[in-house]
Amino acid sequence: MTDDANGDAASPDQDLGEPIAELAALQEAVPERFAQRIIGAVRRRQLTSEFVGLWWTGLGRALLEFIGLAMGLIGIGEQADGSE
Repeated sequence: MTDDANGDAASPDQDLGEPIAELAALQEAVPERFAQRIIGAVRRRQLTSEFVGLWWTGLGRALLEFIGLAMGLIGIGEQADGSE
């Protein structure tokens, strides 16, 4: 089973977290395909989470730009020092 993008195999003594450590105590062998499907599902969720985070960040930045543009068009915040 590969654990990272480089294709390196996960070492048996590597700390994989509490839920995974509990699964290691099972008496039945887990098929390789099952482990690959679980890892693939986790990676897809991580990638989706990153895309959604970037989307919200981009949406917020665009909204701030539009607000700044609207405030500039109506003259709010243009003359902060009080001069005309």
